[in-house]
Amino acid sequence: MGHDPTTFGNAATIVLHPNLYGSYFKPALAQAYPDGEAEARTFLGRIEALRNKLAHGATCSVRDLEQCVCYANDLIDSIKVFFVTQNQQRLYNVPLIARVVDTRGNELHPSPDEENVVWWLRDSITGSLTIGETLGIEIEVDPTFDPASYKVQWRTGGLTGDRSEGRRFSLVIAERHVTSLFVVNCTVISDKTWHRYGSFDDQLNIAYRVLPPT
Repeated sequence: MGHDPTTFGNAATIVLHPNLYGSYFKPALAQAYPDGEAEARTFLGRIEALRNKLAHGATCSVRDLEQCVCYANDLIDSIKVFFVTQNQQRLYNVPLIARVVDTRGNELHPSPDEENVVWWLRDSITGSLTIGETLGIEIEVDPTFDPASYKVQWRTGGLTGDRSEGRRFSLVIAERHVTSLFVVNCTVISDKTWHRYGSFDDQLNIAYRVLPPT
């Protein structure tokens, strides 16, 4: 029994399915469509319309052909960037931070291709800390790595000098922490003899602000 080939439209429908796009296809298309699924739907739809005109012998203007080349190249280049990133990850196969949550209700899923991420929360209500509250932060590291094969270190900057280790960080905010830029640094260090960034393998800086006493 023969099988019908998958058309470009069928492929786009699969890629843009809400249960599939974010989990499987978004990273490969992020370079071309940084604003997400809606933008991807718009431009893939344009490519499909141009493809259909060419496939069915309709007359295409020079402008049509220029658009087809530009849109197709954007898509191809984005996929190329994705695979380059994947190859780099395999080259430096180290534990990376996959998820971060804090007691202020903030949550972040760092992209594997981002380096030295700064999570800028200080200008939001959920990034404003008050004296006496306990700030808790927890990270998840790529679960394919044995937790015994790496360590997680935390520190705060400036004069405070708070330090701790482990996937969970907890700190009672005191008057000495008051500042408009309170940075909590999280660093992942594998047990390898080499590291992705010389002395560590992944890093995240979370920027809060600590309000003065009233």
